[in-house]
Amino acid sequence: MNTVELEAGKMQLVRAIASINDPEVLAAVREVMYEKLGCPPLQYTKEQLEEALIESEEDFKAGRYKSSSEVFERLEADTRRNPASLADYFR
Repeated sequence: MNTVELEAGKMQLVRAIASINDPEVLAAVREVMYEKLGCPPLQYTKEQLEEALIESEEDFKAGRYKSSSEVFERLEADTRRNPASLADYFR
């Protein structure tokens, strides 16, 4: 597999994951991904999650958000310019 095929495969995977609407399927995909990549899931306290939720709601009300299509357009543009940048989106 060459670099172009690898990057195309990554983008296909990103789109597939983004289209998951079932929390159980998403959890299963996440579990396999963490198992294969050897990276543990992040752990947050209840207070940290509540604080992040409040901040996110405030951002949304203030119009500080992007649609998923805007995010994917930027991701694809950045990846075309610098294929190595795709990994940065998952750190």
